[in-house]
Amino acid sequence: MLYIVFPLLCRVAYSQPSSSIRKVEAPALGITSASVLLTWDDNFTPGYQSTDSTPRSREYFIYQDAMKIGSTRSRTFIVRDLSPSRSYTFSVRSADDSKKIPGGENSIKVTTRNDGRILNVRDLGAKGDGKSADGKAIQSAINSCPKDGIVLIPAGRYIVDHLELRSDMTLLLEKAAVLSFAGYREGVRYPTTKAVLPGPDGDINYQAPSLITGLNVHHVVITGEGTIDAGGATWWPHYKEIIRPYTIEFILSSDILVQGITIQDPPSWNNHLLYVDDAIYSDVKFFKVSKADEVNGDGLDPDASRNILIVGCIFGNQDDCIAIKSGRYDADGNKRRRSSEYITIRDCVFDGNAAPGAGPLGIGIGSESSGGIKHVVIQNCVFTDVASLVNIKANRQRAFACVDDIRIEHNFYTNHKAVDRWWNRAPVSVDLFYGAAAGSNPSAPEPLVSQTPVFRNIYFNDIMICNPVGRGIYISGLAESPIHAISFNEVYVRSRDGVTIQNVDTLSIKGITVVPLAALKL
Repeated sequence: MLYIVFPLLCRVAYSQPSSSIRKVEAPALGITSASVLLTWDDNFTPGYQSTDSTPRSREYFIYQDAMKIGSTRSRTFIVRDLSPSRSYTFSVRSADDSKKIPGGENSIKVTTRNDGRILNVRDLGAKGDGKSADGKAIQSAINSCPKDGIVLIPAGRYIVDHLELRSDMTLLLEKAAVLSFAGYREGVRYPTTKAVLPGPDGDINYQAPSLITGLNVHHVVITGEGTIDAGGATWWPHYKEIIRPYTIEFILSSDILVQGITIQDPPSWNNHLLYVDDAIYSDVKFFKVSKADEVNGDGLDPDASRNILIVGCIFGNQDDCIAIKSGRYDADGNKRRRSSEYITIRDCVFDGNAAPGAGPLGIGIGSESSGGIKHVVIQNCVFTDVASLVNIKANRQRAFACVDDIRIEHNFYTNHKAVDRWWNRAPVSVDLFYGAAAGSNPSAPEPLVSQTPVFRNIYFNDIMICNPVGRGIYISGLAESPIHAISFNEVYVRSRDGVTIQNVDTLSIKGITVVPLAALKL
């Protein structure tokens, strides 16, 4: 067992490599008939110093067919207003290299998709006046949508109850279009989606309600600059009485793109991806606008899902911003689900000030992880007044929990609001005593069995943490199952309570600076 508690003060110098943009990509799922999602890497690193209060960044210029069309300080950009079935060449240059001729290794050629038939919901009877019930008209448009067609929601407020998506369709919410869900009404129950999920212990019977459902759907796009207002404030007071619906749930589905929209005030989780393969969430805003008390308002929960890219999104929700799960196994009959794998979270903003009712907890990995969670990357994200950057969590009761190969790099965290709790012990928390009773003894081992949780291969690189109201880092394995192979490289921590590390069997520290509150002028 390894047990370390610092406040300790050590300083290291950060090197700053020269800039080189590389790997400009346009993921196939991020290409529509009118837009292209671009991502790229850059060996520019922030190189955070003790005086930094905001993340260092650089400006990038975007070129379309050698013409400059925009700029960003992120490493992602959505090119919009394109023509269908047309080829374009896109290039990315840093501001330092902007005088160079666009092209070469920083370019990519992309052909947009075909444009399908457009069904305007107004033509099928939807009013969009904020009073009329428009759900039947919009569902009729969805049901009538041909392959690769577009269901268009023009500007207006559309009152709806429940929508069922189909394969090979696009739901396009124009700017100022609002899908407004009618909310909780006594005696009214939303349709419950039922599915049979394959698992390592046999089939799993699953059921849950949702406002927008995609069951066994493939090649679905939800896009535009409109808003989905889920009316959560009407549901939250009844959380002990009823099962509240998710806002959007995809089950046993694949090839999903959700882009550009705003999703606000969910009854429960905003988005649940259950047994989903290949999905992109790009430039989506998850907000809690209402100031009423909310419970379990997660932003985006990939659950037993694989090959998920979450890029350029803004989280100002309540509870976990992103919660990666793979089910729980227990005496109540819950069976293991399949694993969640290859999930990348990059260039996102997590902000406790982004919406009036925001109370975000950051990124959670677990605690429901009986199927395993592995190959997760979190990079180039900014966290402000959020409870944690990452909270990797389980306990002895979460049988078969397994977390492996998690990489957290180039992230900036600063907080003056959220305080340490048992469910979020620090901005960086790897916690195998999640929810454990007060007085639990981390040094007391219990029998090692096949169901004992396992955490291993967790890497932190180029991280800045400023948390004057609590800890910097909390790492706690089990005495009988220490965390295996955890490393910190070029990590800078300014915090009131420093760093706690216990029950780790392989720890690598290279270039870490920990400054306790007493050494700071705050």
